[in-house]
Amino acid sequence: MNKKELINATCAALSQADIRKEVALKAEKFRITSDSGDSAVFTVERKAKRLYYNAHDVGNILDALVAVVEDSISRGEPVAVRGFGQLEIRKTKERRVREPDQEIWHTIPPVYRPKFVAGCNLQQAARAYGLQEDDIGAAQFLPEPDDEEE
Repeated sequence: MNKKELINATCAALSQADIRKEVALKAEKFRITSDSGDSAVFTVERKAKRLYYNAHDVGNILDALVAVVEDSISRGEPVAVRGFGQLEIRKTKERRVREPDQEIWHTIPPVYRPKFVAGCNLQQAARAYGLQEDDIGAAQFLPEPDDEEE
């Protein structure tokens, strides 16, 4: 799933769950003048509208979320979402590698890499997908039913 598909799926999930944003409308002032020259100002307050999130709104929210996660990781703070998982940085060990053509060994210094640890809900979703795939795969090898049997 790419970013555009993720945004569209999020918009669909928000509208299906009837999650909306409140948009405040500006109050309007009306000046009414009578024939005798008296004037009065009336202020009409408008009720806020509840609108569905569109792809632009969700895209901005997703961009802000990614920026916050990148900022936290750059400061060394892990980012954890209960049930989904935890994103953190870990330092790799120093290692030695050999060039395949020659007997030259190189030392690669330790570096920091992002590491994602899946939460329980994400692991259950992966298991459910695995079970679906197993059912589809097993259905290919089931014997065909005999038409002669009644």
